[in-house]
Amino acid sequence: MASHPGVLAKLLDTLAGTAGLSEDAATWLMFDPGLAQAVLRLAAKPGMASSQYDFAELCSQISLSSLKALVSDVAVRLLAQPGTAIPEEDWLRAVALAQLCRSLARHENHPAGDEAWLAGLLGALPGSQAALAALPLRGFLADVPRFLREPTHRLRDATPLVRFAASAWQLQENSRPGDGEVLSLPTPVAPDVLKAILEERDKVVATYTARLREQPDLAGALARFTRAELAVVGMLEGDTQAVVTAARLLEEQPGLYDVVYLRLDNRTSMLEAQDLGETRAQPISIRMEGSNSAAVRALYTRMPVVVFSDAGDRVALIDL
Repeated sequence: MASHPGVLAKLLDTLAGTAGLSEDAATWLMFDPGLAQAVLRLAAKPGMASSQYDFAELCSQISLSSLKALVSDVAVRLLAQPGTAIPEEDWLRAVALAQLCRSLARHENHPAGDEAWLAGLLGALPGSQAALAALPLRGFLADVPRFLREPTHRLRDATPLVRFAASAWQLQENSRPGDGEVLSLPTPVAPDVLKAILEERDKVVATYTARLREQPDLAGALARFTRAELAVVGMLEGDTQAVVTAARLLEEQPGLYDVVYLRLDNRTSMLEAQDLGETRAQPISIRMEGSNSAAVRALYTRMPVVVFSDAGDRVALIDL
């Protein structure tokens, strides 16, 4: 299945240099049909039901290095063959169907919301029936493409997942969907509920479309991803040039400047400023003991630390 260049760019920036899969990255994987189908293929085990796990749990069954390789490989192939990207209109419809399908499943108290999302995301795309049928999964995900466009009155005895997807299709394709009575659902959808479902669909599509416009450059995102991954490897090996590369990547981010590189001197228990390439170090030394600086907290926690302007004396960027 095809991928969206904007989603790939977002994922590359989100995954670059990371040691774990964030919630944001898992969400973006769900917004790309090609990658979502690949996650199902890589995580699926014979006999596993498609409703057994939520999508984040499926992602956790794949190593981070494999996910990074998957995303970067798809990005490279898409840059080489731009014509293989999913058409924008098809992607927008797939996301709208996914949101509608999940909302209808929620209305029916269906326990597998992510399965419903995937049914809507993948069910209407070319080649989806063969791709889903090839997965070693139990369940009814592969039935969705076959029955998606069936009139809803013919699906009264169909499985819930198929009925959610067909009803989502009915809502998406009809400009005036009516009051919900025509949908193939066990419980009729009240007009106010139906209105809320459609408004939520529009909000989700608009929100994520706007986020994609923030970073449309797939080639630039792939370059940043590659540099960040090389920098992480180099820093783990003690390569000073890798530190310089990481600093330059930080300086390229909006609103970030004046990068300072500190290293712990084990003899003195002080964080000491270091040169960054040709940039000479500022005379900064921070004693570890008793410090409330972001630098010391970051060293102890091995996590990024952000200091807000209203933090007052509780924490400092750098204490001297």
